[in-house]
Amino acid sequence: LFKQKKFIQAIDMYIIFISFNPNNKLLPYSYLQLVKSCIKLITTNYFLSYINNMRDQSSIYNSLIIVNLYLKRFPKHECVHEAVAIKDRLIFEFINRELIIAKFYFSRDKWISAFLRYKFVIDKYSSSLYTNIVLENASKFFEKLY
Repeated sequence: LFKQKKFIQAIDMYIIFISFNPNNKLLPYSYLQLVKSCIKLITTNYFLSYINNMRDQSSIYNSLIIVNLYLKRFPKHECVHEAVAIKDRLIFEFINRELIIAKFYFSRDKWISAFLRYKFVIDKYSSSLYTNIVLENASKFFEKLY
């Protein structure tokens, strides 16, 4: 199903496989394919409703949960490096979208909403490489207030 680009059906099948085969030797690969299927559902076409698509972070969030679960359950599996790279890309995408939404709110003078987006990113991903970018944007927010 994944190769046929039927990602929603593939997700369902991977979840069923993982649920009913907890000790199968293919379980780590199933987790990775589940993450890859979720990633394929991340909206990249923003033509009609850009900000609404940006606000929907569920595919990224679910993918992060699954990849973290994979890394916790299979820390010595041969695909760990691939999973770590996927996790880093997902975090980058998540933070990038949060910053775009915060800038959107900022441009509309919705200060509290913008601030809450910055605060969320700083609280959740303070050890990230992108913290400096978030703090720089947050400082612009405070300059605008004063």
